[in-house]
Amino acid sequence: MNTKIKIWIDEAGRWPWLWSVVACSLCFNPENKPDDEFLNKINDSKKISEKNRDELYKELINMSLWDNPKVFFGVWVVDNNLIDEINIKQANREAMRRSLVELLRKIDNENISSVVIDWNDNYKFDELEKDPIFIIWWDWKIVEIWAASIIAKVFRDKLMVTYSEL
Repeated sequence: MNTKIKIWIDEAGRWPWLWSVVACSLCFNPENKPDDEFLNKINDSKKISEKNRDELYKELINMSLWDNPKVFFGVWVVDNNLIDEINIKQANREAMRRSLVELLRKIDNENISSVVIDWNDNYKFDELEKDPIFIIWWDWKIVEIWAASIIAKVFRDKLMVTYSEL
């Protein structure tokens, strides 16, 4: 992969203050991007039904499994014990950092043009040469943020169901 790529990071569970926070770092493969028909189905995870989120989640996961994936992502969970120990802001940062590390294992780090995070915490990550860019309230227009939010939200929802069953 020689084309420059932009990584997008979003999280689920920071604001409810319950159980865990889940972060997803995501980029579309610039040389094999998902088609427009699929991209037009994606929206912010808070704006689509649970059924649609689950379907899009499955499609995103499937798109990441191919020999030439359309989607690359990393997910990380920080549980309530670590949140209590280091606070929610630092736990959120750690979930984002670890999800980024997972994603960086799958792509060529030399081709990263930027990392964009939805919110304004000004986190720094030693794994990056350049500091991330932070956006506030732009998530309503960026499909990659929506895709990351879907993966993080559905992953966290599934985790919460498992916790409740235990």
